[in-house]
Amino acid sequence: MSTSEIPEEIPDQPASQEVEASEPASPDATPNRMTWMEDTLEWGVRAQPGKHGLTMRDINTGIYGDVPDESQDMSRRPRGAFPIPGVPRTDLYTLNHKVELWADNAVDLYEEAIQRRWMAHIDIPWESMDPHSEEVELATRQLCTELAQQASIETDVIGQWLHHMNYAYHEVKTFLASELFDSGRHYAAFRQRALANGGGLGLESPGHMNRRLLECRAGWTETALYLYILRGTLTLLLYRYGESYAQDRAEKLLFRMCMQDKSRHMAYGM
Repeated sequence: MSTSEIPEEIPDQPASQEVEASEPASPDATPNRMTWMEDTLEWGVRAQPGKHGLTMRDINTGIYGDVPDESQDMSRRPRGAFPIPGVPRTDLYTLNHKVELWADNAVDLYEEAIQRRWMAHIDIPWESMDPHSEEVELATRQLCTELAQQASIETDVIGQWLHHMNYAYHEVKTFLASELFDSGRHYAAFRQRALANGGGLGLESPGHMNRRLLECRAGWTETALYLYILRGTLTLLLYRYGESYAQDRAEKLLFRMCMQDKSRHMAYGM
């Protein structure tokens, strides 16, 4: 065969599948990886602020304000958030029934707590204190030591129960968190008073009620009975006497502010 008779080579043609693969995909065919943004149990909510601003009660609207009588949700998602599969289950919650911990006023007590917060190192006029007689200072330091210990125990008791409360009842959890903060402030404030006027800390409490509070395992209802009905009423009475017999402006304001906080705690417990 002569050279002129050799057929011209035809380049290989890609298979139809290869042609389709090499072409850019249509924008309409691109998978939407942001569909999760459309997952919501209720959309279009517009909570309206009240005279105290946008409070927790104001945002309890629609499904976000529905408080279940019982919750079997063992996740940590905020109430009303869209659940997703595969989230590890937590078995920490033992308080899953509304009747075990609920108080209708908890949401308002939380707002009061954050609006009336105070700081002992600034708001108490420590410079106004005058020297007291040794007898008065000894009595005052013992009272402050006892009240500081009571506040410390209250912090521990509430702290060991908070993580057992289901997130469906976040109004109670947030209020108790504010109470825990109040108790920490009371502990520091009474130590400050005991050490601010030439005295010192007194004797430790025998701790019979403290032990009952810390070791109560019957339930939150039983613990609250000890914390508010038995211990809380005594603490509030001591605050009242402390204000009545205060020797100066600093002591009077200290007991008055602590009494304000404790009255709020009792409003939940009662």
